[in-house]
Amino acid sequence: LNYVQHFCPEGHYSELASYFLSGAEGFVKHLYALGDHQRSGPLALAMVLYFSLACGMPGTPVPMGTFVPSMVVGALAGRLCGENLSAWMDHIGGPTVAAPGIYAIIGSGAVLAGLTHMTVGIVALLAEAVGDFGLVAPLMLSVFVAQTASRLISNFGYDEHLIIMKGIPFLDPEIPHEFIAEGLKAGDIVVELPSEALLPPKATLRAIKRALRQRKIKYFPIIDEGSICIGVTTRGRLKAVLKAVSSHPAIDRLSQRRPSITSNAS
Repeated sequence: LNYVQHFCPEGHYSELASYFLSGAEGFVKHLYALGDHQRSGPLALAMVLYFSLACGMPGTPVPMGTFVPSMVVGALAGRLCGENLSAWMDHIGGPTVAAPGIYAIIGSGAVLAGLTHMTVGIVALLAEAVGDFGLVAPLMLSVFVAQTASRLISNFGYDEHLIIMKGIPFLDPEIPHEFIAEGLKAGDIVVELPSEALLPPKATLRAIKRALRQRKIKYFPIIDEGSICIGVTTRGRLKAVLKAVSSHPAIDRLSQRRPSITSNAS
């Protein structure tokens, strides 16, 4: 482990500096450590600071994901609970509990499972990361509880919410209940589009503008002769075509010539 002295006197080190100045990997190693004792004050302060930063970073143009921050936040919460539980048991003379580092590992698994809704992958990743497959059972329990609680709040994980917010089409992992019916055909669940949204392979600018007036439609089918759909285009591509055509030099020259022709005719 890398202990950072920072502004401490010789022979001492700063716990907060050791957390934040050791990188994400060093941060996790400090929290997962089984042998040393870590004070609750720096752990609580680090959790508040790191959680606030982790909540404010997504969506900003910064190369930072959510997987490692979730692992660190869960490890901080688990380590804090483990240190306090261990100190309380020593105070009342209770039974010996697991090392606080074990609680940090369990906390990481719980937060990751609640965020991603993954199960087996989280357990396998953390068990291999710490090299102790004896933690599989408590990890499975924490992952199960965390995922169940998360699904009571939302049926989708964090990544799925981003996909839905961006409007990216994707298939659900499970068939919706309303689709499980005998005799159900594809034609029974399609949405009928207005004729203006159906474009030919060589659509005119007027047809494209007329299709874009359909505000609720994001995808426009391309219909060939014989009412055969040969593909789909997006609203963004159609807008890009109109923008490219409007900025074409030939169009600009034509628009510049028209006033002179009108003036000569007059």
